[in-house]
Amino acid sequence: MIYTKNLQDLKVVIMSGGKGSRFNQDKPLANVCDSKNLINLITISKHLTNRVYVATTYSHPVTRFLKALNPDVQLIYTRGEGYEKDILEVVNILKVPILILPADIYLNSEILLQYLILSCTSDICNLVFNDNYVGISFWKGYNYSNYENIGIKIYPLTFNNFEEYIKVAETCKKQIS
Repeated sequence: MIYTKNLQDLKVVIMSGGKGSRFNQDKPLANVCDSKNLINLITISKHLTNRVYVATTYSHPVTRFLKALNPDVQLIYTRGEGYEKDILEVVNILKVPILILPADIYLNSEILLQYLILSCTSDICNLVFNDNYVGISFWKGYNYSNYENIGIKIYPLTFNNFEEYIKVAETCKKQIS
């Protein structure tokens, strides 16, 4: 785990309450590389901190799944007004430092997350690939104008729609064989 004086209160939030207009609401529960992606993200997040949250809405399928599974993760409910507004709501409730992850990204380790945290010199840092936002951000302050983009050279596997999900599944098969 990353333990530095200013990150002892680190929280990780997995944003899992979307409407699923391009995939479906079960996207966080999709099987990726032989496990539910949400469970994978929780496991990876636990390498950084024990304070892992899943942000969702009361009626989202993720809520029922996590309550039935009862993992060591807390649910935080948002109004479901859109990704950006939900992030602001979560940050205001939990306070900084906070690492935000989308539920539709596959990570096989915490290395990208550590890189973002250790590279961040501003209040808000966003992970980007070729100037495109990846969906992962690290908040250690509240000054919205004091932000920076942290570039990476390899785009993480994401699945915003069914076609991308198929590509992720194919990549998993290649990694296993």
